[in-house]
Amino acid sequence: MKNYRTPYRKRAGLTRREVLLLGGLGVGIGAGAGVLAFNRPEIMQLVTGNALMAGSRPSFPRAASTGKVRDYTLEVAPVNLMVGGKHVSTWAYNGMGR
Repeated sequence: MKNYRTPYRKRAGLTRREVLLLGGLGVGIGAGAGVLAFNRPEIMQLVTGNALMAGSRPSFPRAASTGKVRDYTLEVAPVNLMVGGKHVSTWAYNGMGR
């Protein structure tokens, strides 16, 4: 009986397990570096180029107060809408789907 085994050849590329392991390591290292970078103002200055932006956000624009407050009750109900030629069942407030 003849032995039909072929000689051992090195495989090309990575196995699925190796790809997942390296990808997980990369994500973990990237997440850790991101957390460290955003907690350090001097690193934020390097990233943004602006020392004032490190650790702060621009203020949210607000409308001027009129001094009037209104009570409003939202009523939710199921509705059927026509979206792209198809009937879709969803929920809407105060009959907005009619």
